[in-house]
Amino acid sequence: MQPGNCLCRRHHFKINEPSPFSKDWMSHKLGCAAVAYELVTCIATGDIIAYNGPFPAGKWPDLKMFRNKTKWQLQRAEWAVGDRGYEGDRKILTPADAKNRQHAYGMECASARNETCNRRLRRWTALNVPFRNCRHKHHLIFRAIVVITQIKFENGSPPFQINHYIDPVIF
Repeated sequence: MQPGNCLCRRHHFKINEPSPFSKDWMSHKLGCAAVAYELVTCIATGDIIAYNGPFPAGKWPDLKMFRNKTKWQLQRAEWAVGDRGYEGDRKILTPADAKNRQHAYGMECASARNETCNRRLRRWTALNVPFRNCRHKHHLIFRAIVVITQIKFENGSPPFQINHYIDPVIF
């Protein structure tokens, strides 16, 4: 499924400190070495539709990750929604682009649902503790957990639904 009318968020996961030390891996969110992924969820349903990564957490800001892959998967009339870290690209709407309070509220609800996905991913010990194996294999564990989480969404444990839903991209 291609991203379109989606929400993008960056998530960090701990890894062992690389040797030799490099500040490129330092996560400002976690205060230690980490890999970063961009998780793309559908605004209307909350389904996970794509992910982008892994990237060194200190070297790849939100907007750079978006421009690396997700932006190019959007069709001409499609946009994405992101937080303030994504400001600076016309293909992504941020809270600064909200037209009114209801529009901003719709963005907040979609963002909260993406954080629900993040919490469900972090229930897995493999993503909640520093990854001890080769960091180049982290994406294998991450992808497996994303697929299992999406299967759970489709089979009786979906993310919360937004009542009185207003699509912040179309509104």
